Amino acid sequence: MAGDNAFTLTPQQWIKTTNTIGIVSKSGRYGGTYAHTDIAFEFASWISPEFKLYIIKDYQRLKKAEADILNMALFGKTAAQWRKEHEIKGKTPNIRDYASAEELVVLINLEDTNSDLIRQGLPQLERLKILREKLIGSLSFLRKIKRLLKI
Repeated sequence: MAGDNAFTLTPQQWIKTTNTIGIVSKSGRYGGTYAHTDIAFEFASWISPEFKLYIIKDYQRLKKAEADILNMALFGKTAAQWRKEHEIKGKTPNIRDYASAEELVVLINLEDTNSDLIRQGLPQLERLKILREKLIGSLSFLRKIKRLLKI
């Protein structure tokens, strides 16, 4: 019937049939259908504008939570805690604006590692422990190289 929101293809069939990019669908344990955020937001608006707003708000909340985990691993505190310690109102300056070059390099690697750990389904506390271990080794290595190069 016209106007029905019904699919006759599974997500995996849709991806294969249309050579879709930006969407991944996996079966089994830890499976699911995942889309680039822009695609997910547009799909949400197809369901309803209110749902799209809910999804965007939830995405922003999750993004902040992950930034907090990375900040905790790297700096030992969240950005909000840092701003409070420095009596800073608002969102700027950012804690990362004061990071060393070594810390920023390690942060990029921590972000990548955290993404892999999320895909593996590890809880936040376990991810934080793993990220701290990687941080310590990475910073130590970078500082040794810096001393060797006398930078």
